[in-house]
Amino acid sequence: MKRCKPISIGELWDDFKRRNPQVALKIAQGSVGRYWEEIVGPGVAAMTRSVELRGGVLHLSVTSPIVRQEISMRRHQLRDQMNEKAQIPIVKDIIVR
Repeated sequence: MKRCKPISIGELWDDFKRRNPQVALKIAQGSVGRYWEEIVGPGVAAMTRSVELRGGVLHLSVTSPIVRQEISMRRHQLRDQMNEKAQIPIVKDIIVR
């Protein structure tokens, strides 16, 4: 079938992810560190030693007790922002150490 209208790479990519949800999930899981930095900013990201997603739970290790408390209080909001950024519900909860 011949296409009459050009398609952007973004449209192709979105179509590919929609047709391959498992691939889209793996891509989103691999981008968790980047999403974290984009959401919390460079200051908090610099105080975050590790960001790991295991079984839908985002495990964070931070160097500051103040940042740990702030993340704990905002964990539901941060979870929602992570899922919105990923466009897939990949984070069910956040645990901060």
